[in-house]
Amino acid sequence: MKLDLKNKTYTLRNGSEYRNYCDDARGKYPVQGAYKSKNEVWVQCAHTLDGKFLVGGDHDYDLIIARKAHTITFWVNYYSNGEVSAFENRADADFIAGPNRLTCLEITRTFTEGDGL
Repeated sequence: MKLDLKNKTYTLRNGSEYRNYCDDARGKYPVQGAYKSKNEVWVQCAHTLDGKFLVGGDHDYDLIIARKAHTITFWVNYYSNGEVSAFENRADADFIAGPNRLTCLEITRTFTEGDGL
C-alpha cells in the first residue's frame, strides 16, 4: 500500500499520534515525520513509501490509516435484580423505567472505529 499523505491521516500501528514532515527524503526511508510517545514527547521517525518502519514484517511503528473517533452518549436503567436497559435519551429511559429501577446512568464514551471487534 503506497501512502496517501496528502489526503489521509495516519497513526502508528500501536495507536500513537503521527505527524508527517515530508515524503521525498533520500534512501529507503523517504517518509519523515514524528510520533507522540507515551511521555507526550514528539520523536522523529522515518518510514518507507508504503509506511513500513523496518523493511520486512509488521512493526508497532508502521504507519496505518487513522481510524475515525466517535463520541456517544446513552442512558442505562439499572434494576435491583441486575438487569440493565440502554436508551438513546433520558426521556425514553424514564418512560420505560420499571418500578425496581435503582438508577439511570448517563454514559458518554469516545471510541475509535473497530474498537471491541
